[in-house]
Amino acid sequence: MILPITEFYKHPRMLDGYLNKCKACTKKDVKIRYEQKSADEIWMEKERARGRDKYKRLGYKDKYQKLTREICPQEAGISKKLRMLGYDTSGKEAHHWNYNRPFSVFLISRKAHHRIHLHMTVNRDDKYCYKENGERIISETDAAGYFSEILSQYGISEDLTAINI
Repeated sequence: MILPITEFYKHPRMLDGYLNKCKACTKKDVKIRYEQKSADEIWMEKERARGRDKYKRLGYKDKYQKLTREICPQEAGISKKLRMLGYDTSGKEAHHWNYNRPFSVFLISRKAHHRIHLHMTVNRDDKYCYKENGERIISETDAAGYFSEILSQYGISEDLTAINI
């Protein structure tokens, strides 16, 4: 199949100025490589450090942290509150399933948290989370079932018990 030139990324070192793989194939290869590399904890820690450096360098704190604080100002210090209750939060993140209930969270790994957010959206107006099909997540049980479904697609098995602080 012949694709238009707009379906190829520009690449200054190539003779014709474009990469020799189409955008779809390039994205697929990047995804496969990330899945393989993310199994290596050393690589993941380097990647996290690189991300933190980029976050500081480009001033993302001013751009994005405010948005989260606007939607749920009570979430500040959630990890600290979890630790005070005896939960081990090292290497884990608190995932809100409903921002109208800021003290009801799932304590999950960073990788699981990232995967879940790929398949859901947050409506900043009504503070509810929505599935890919547009359906609102209405209960902790509904959230746990949906999140388990997502994580099983990636071969991730985690305890998805809601914690109410």
